[in-house]
Amino acid sequence: MLAKSIYKIEAVKNIYSGDDLILLLDLGHDGLYRLTRCRLVGVDAPSTFNNDNEEAINLKNFVSKALNSSSDAYVEVSSYLNNSWLVTLYTKDKETQAYISLNQVLINNGYVFNKRPR
Repeated sequence: MLAKSIYKIEAVKNIYSGDDLILLLDLGHDGLYRLTRCRLVGVDAPSTFNNDNEEAINLKNFVSKALNSSSDAYVEVSSYLNNSWLVTLYTKDKETQAYISLNQVLINNGYVFNKRPR
């Protein structure tokens, strides 16, 4: 079994919605970085494409604040699909110094991806 790939988030370049981000990741080798689109595994956030969706905008702001206020953040890559990395995103809590899965926080708040029937 292959080990999962874990990368440090160097910068947040764009947040399209609560589950769709563009991140600059440190690949951990000789100063190599990768700018990549990441989707949060198991999370289905409302789209911010329609700017009048207040819930979507609030969720996007929540994710932005969580990433910007974290002293340390990482992604654990699960797979690759449609030009995006499917990831679990971890942020470090400033008070407890524990890593928290942002995916799990969003899922616990009802933003669960359910595969749509065909």
